[in-house]
Amino acid sequence: MISEKAMLPRLRALDGSALGFGTGLLATTLVVLLGATRFPTVGLVLVLAVVLGVAAVTTVPGATLVAAQCWGLYAGFLLGRAGEIVWDERGGWAAAVLFAAALLASVVGRMLSRPQEVSAPGPRVDPVSDAAPVSDRAAGPSRVRS
Repeated sequence: MISEKAMLPRLRALDGSALGFGTGLLATTLVVLLGATRFPTVGLVLVLAVVLGVAAVTTVPGATLVAAQCWGLYAGFLLGRAGEIVWDERGGWAAAVLFAAALLASVVGRMLSRPQEVSAPGPRVDPVSDAAPVSDRAAGPSRVRS
């Protein structure tokens, strides 16, 4: 028997990538509009939340694509300006954080989306004789059914 409670939806890699790009673009735009480009750590936290959320429901390749896209948006619009990607110590550290978080979230999401096997109860034992297990069926052919 499979428990449906533990199931999360899993997106294919390209679907997860598209969702990650859209939400990453939205998060980056929000951070820029709020004027947080002077505080790139705030932007990194928001982009990290997007990566964690999307990576949890997609495959590992999809999570990797999401991390790459979100890092590009972060490095291009929050560390750099006008889409010019900045690769410095902060950009390298952000890339490491985003990729590690994406992989971890995807693996954890995969573990949570696996069907959980529920064991069926074993055969009943007759409490009086404590002999052989009692089943719901007769041991041989039935004269009534023949």
